[in-house]
Amino acid sequence: MTHVLDALPLDFTDPKVQQLETALIQTFPTAGDLRMVLRKSGISEAYVNLLQPTAAAWQEVLDVARKQDRLRVLVAVVIREPNSAAIRPMLEALLADTLAATPSAEAPPPDEPIAWKSDPTPDGLERQIGAQSTLLDVSFLQRGIEISPSVVKLVVTLNDEMRYNGTGFRISDDLLLTNHHVLFDDQGPATTVEAWYGYERSFAGATREPQVIACDQGTIVGRKDHDWAVVKVASPLPAQARPIEIAGAPTPAVADRVYIIQHPDGRVKQIGMVHNTVVKVDDDRIGYLTDTEGGSSGSPVFDEQWRLVGLHHRWETDVVGGRRRIYNQGVRIERVVEGLAAAGVVLEGAA
Repeated sequence: MTHVLDALPLDFTDPKVQQLETALIQTFPTAGDLRMVLRKSGISEAYVNLLQPTAAAWQEVLDVARKQDRLRVLVAVVIREPNSAAIRPMLEALLADTLAATPSAEAPPPDEPIAWKSDPTPDGLERQIGAQSTLLDVSFLQRGIEISPSVVKLVVTLNDEMRYNGTGFRISDDLLLTNHHVLFDDQGPATTVEAWYGYERSFAGATREPQVIACDQGTIVGRKDHDWAVVKVASPLPAQARPIEIAGAPTPAVADRVYIIQHPDGRVKQIGMVHNTVVKVDDDRIGYLTDTEGGSSGSPVFDEQWRLVGLHHRWETDVVGGRRRIYNQGVRIERVVEGLAAAGVVLEGAA
């Protein structure tokens, strides 16, 4: 049996992983603590969004550490820290626990040979597998390509003089929408903002050189409660980056599918579109299983008609049927539209 620290991906529903996560959150609760642990573990903080809440940041740290095969190194680093005295016995026991695999025997053969069963219907060569069809018109791909240029990578300098990655998208002639936590920290708005247009990879694998567009940090406006913020570009965006319409889409329902164009971890533009079902909807938020990573904060969330339904901002967790469930979460775009109006933000040339 694979040790919990060696499982890939790391299983956050495992009680031992949850115990480790809780202990780290309680013992190292600040962004400075996380930076120290990352540095000593040989993990670049560029892979982690340290502006998010501590619980979310620590889960991201553990996930990145496992993907980089440095989770055991991280645990060993923590064990040596002076303020780890209370959790040190648990951590040492976790490292020492090899969880030797139980010997297994081959299953006995079945009494009768197992044959493939065919569909008894006369026209049963093909069929829909699930309760809901996943087939889409091929024009879905074309529309996604048309919208994609409007999504940009953001490189932000905050008041700690550190540079952070995020995602944003054009909603008017000169305005980009992203998350409040991308453009603000506890000391106020960002000191510099860059929009990287066209930072993508060709199908052949070549990374395209982005067009870096400066933004005017003096125009930053945002609201923390619904985690939105906008900033104006200081020079025109390319014509291909058309403003994305932010109003008029119906509210998604549970089991609908949503798609997220994003710059995960500050990398080239990607799309999350697998196991992308909506699992939760309330007046303010949409929960979904669409994949994101640190750096995806501020990405647009689209329905199957490429209508904007949400502003992605973080992951969340709840308990369903006695089991912990992890999902991603976006702010419903209606709440953002209301916030923009209340703040007096004018969308010139909006779609």
